[in-house]
Amino acid sequence: MKMKLKRGYVAITSKMRDSLNSEINRTGVGPQKLLRGNKEARSIGLTSGIIYCILGKTGHSKSCKESLYNLALALWVPRPNKDVNTSIQT
Repeated sequence: MKMKLKRGYVAITSKMRDSLNSEINRTGVGPQKLLRGNKEARSIGLTSGIIYCILGKTGHSKSCKESLYNLALALWVPRPNKDVNTSIQT
């Protein structure tokens, strides 16, 4: 049985969850830290709770707004790897 989605929503796939999880593992930054101080993302509607739902950590959501998923991924991608030391040593 195919799920009917609202306009602007997409079915959450394991590939989507894997993409977000790999960014969390790569950067060492979780949803709360990612959004800390980011009022623009919050005003658009992206919260750490939504990210956790997409990841399947708080229940098992079957769909999400495509724009929120894309925004979450776009916020993680430019972040450096967690094992890269960005401090300047003299």
